[in-house]
Amino acid sequence: HFPLLAAAITAEVDVLLPNLYFACSEFGIDRNFRQTHSMTREALCTLVDGKEGMAYVKVRTVDTVSDKLRTYDASAECQNEVPCLNDAYFIDIQDFVIGSLGDINGESVLRNYFTPVCEGCNSVVAKLVDEERKNVWDNVPLHFHLTEWKDLQAKLKVMIES
Repeated sequence: HFPLLAAAITAEVDVLLPNLYFACSEFGIDRNFRQTHSMTREALCTLVDGKEGMAYVKVRTVDTVSDKLRTYDASAECQNEVPCLNDAYFIDIQDFVIGSLGDINGESVLRNYFTPVCEGCNSVVAKLVDEERKNVWDNVPLHFHLTEWKDLQAKLKVMIES
């Protein structure tokens, strides 16, 4: 990933940068520093800023989903007399935060980072996590000081058509 990122930066192929910065940010900080010796200081700073931003976003994801679940009326979906979401919570948050965004989806969160709930509440939690994950992904370019996906897609379209 790192050589591709360096090449995309040098060639000014902006449309590839969000995915490459993101992929590189998923590695540990020690690897980030070891693998970026051919990149400019500015590019390294962008990578580290984005990495920190993504870690913060994962914490905010837990907070946002928890807030939504606290106010969600699951009585229609829940299979229990007292809705399970009343007592449900995230577990092992530290592992969630350092995990890959690619591993953060409704099903894996329920399996690895959430107290057990009934099947009806499972679908509620999974839907909320997946919605929040989409919001996170929609903002990935901004964490790496890039333009929004729609602008990058328009640039790609121009490149392809020319």
